[in-house]
Amino acid sequence: MNKQDFVKAMQYLCTAYSKDFDEKQCTVWYKFFKDNTIQEFMNAIDRIIPKHKFMPSIAEVKDEIVVLSNKTLQLNAEDEWNNVLLAVRKFGSYRINEAYKSLDPYTAEIVKKVGFQRICNSTDITWLRKDFIELFNDCKNNYKEILALPQSKLTLNEIVKKAQLVSEDIKLLEN
Repeated sequence: MNKQDFVKAMQYLCTAYSKDFDEKQCTVWYKFFKDNTIQEFMNAIDRIIPKHKFMPSIAEVKDEIVVLSNKTLQLNAEDEWNNVLLAVRKFGSYRINEAYKSLDPYTAEIVKKVGFQRICNSTDITWLRKDFIELFNDCKNNYKEILALPQSKLTLNEIVKKAQLVSEDIKLLEN
């Protein structure tokens, strides 16, 4: 995004929150958003304004951009748990591969970690639901955190993890 577009977008954001930004603040913000498109930035702002009473931070806007650009991060753990239960009812413990194919690929990976057989055979799924939702949200937050970091600021471990996430995304798109 060029600086002129960014300044207009920041004026829009500042107007929404009756806030003034000085040149130094704009420079800091621009540093973090210059690699994004104006459309990504505006979409994030347009989603944030109705939800936040106060001016968002750089991190909040970055998070929104990452969420909007990644289908996996838009998934809801509760909704996905309900999809898992539907798969259990429909396919049972004998058609596991079909059950996995019926789920979102990210959800299927979380279910594999929790154990599809465990879910199918459990008489009380309360704790499995809790485990699923916690694991789902933890993995999603880790994923979001790594995707939000600029490439130049990543550690070696984060680069490896990001490469793994990207390769997993590519595999999911190919299926």
